[in-house]
Amino acid sequence: MDAELKYCVDQFDGANFALWARRIESIFAAKNLDKFLSKEADETKENEVSASKKAYALMLSFLSDKVLVSLSDENTCASIFQKLKSTYLRDGAVNQILIRKRLAMLKKKKEVSMQEHLNEVNGLVNQIKSCGVKISDMDIIVDILMSLPPEYDSMKSVIKNQLSEHVSLQFVVSRLLDAEALLKDRRVSETKAPRSESSNDVAFPTNQRTVVCFKCNKKGHIARFCDKTVVCHHCGKLGHKKRNCRYLTRKKPPFTEEEATAVSFVVGEGEVKKFIVDSGATAHMCSQREWFEELKPTSGTVSCAAKSSLLEEAGTSVIRGRLKNGQEIVLTNVLFIPELNDNLISVKQIQKAG
Repeated sequence: MDAELKYCVDQFDGANFALWARRIESIFAAKNLDKFLSKEADETKENEVSASKKAYALMLSFLSDKVLVSLSDENTCASIFQKLKSTYLRDGAVNQILIRKRLAMLKKKKEVSMQEHLNEVNGLVNQIKSCGVKISDMDIIVDILMSLPPEYDSMKSVIKNQLSEHVSLQFVVSRLLDAEALLKDRRVSETKAPRSESSNDVAFPTNQRTVVCFKCNKKGHIARFCDKTVVCHHCGKLGHKKRNCRYLTRKKPPFTEEEATAVSFVVGEGEVKKFIVDSGATAHMCSQREWFEELKPTSGTVSCAAKSSLLEEAGTSVIRGRLKNGQEIVLTNVLFIPELNDNLISVKQIQKAG
């Protein structure tokens, strides 16, 4: 009678033995009968025999009829409990694999609340723990995140970008419950927002301009039509398109004939040769072997933006020439690069030389 008043435990019917056994062990411990779950009473001690009978009667009250049928040969509390453990508490590898597979394949259903889904995950985790397997909080966090639908991707990214010491199971559960509340609020806002019949845009009458976007917190539109959702296909960031990306490098227009002629000069007694003045070049460069004076062999490579590759450096020396007006010009430390398409004059080297 005392057990019925103070302890309410469903009769064991063959399901969730680990949880049922945990409750039974706590109840028997509270009544100082827990030792009779693991060993028989000493027949020479009358007190133990009497307590053993109470434990036996209490155990029978917590078992359903279909389970009792299979225990007809057991007549003590200890034998019943050990028989139940050997039958229902399977700690083998196969059972662990099956439970882990269920946990890995678990997906949150749309009609199930986040709290109910977390309870389901926790139930499977407890089943694995009941088999004697230790599971860390980080493993549980990974299983929870893998079970969430795509609408929680943004929250998953936030959690993944947190420092590892800040991520705890309680932190993740709290964030997911908050995310669920925000998603519900967004659905309500999008449901109430009217649409124009002639377009896909949202039509807001004057009295509807109080609608607030939950992404940018600005009024007049909902998250579905927010510029924050636009992704640049060049840098991958939100808020702008590729054509407006500040990281997009535009190609410089090629030099015109007039610009090239302006820096042409005569080498030796030959014909007029053209050099391109390049502000990005780090050194003077030339591909004509015969223009150099006493070429000194060197080894190295030069990065060429036009060919997107490295060009071999074969030597360095001086090139002398004169402009069309007769003024003599001397280029020092010119690199000889046979594969170079255009001859380059480095603005940086001219400024450095003064």
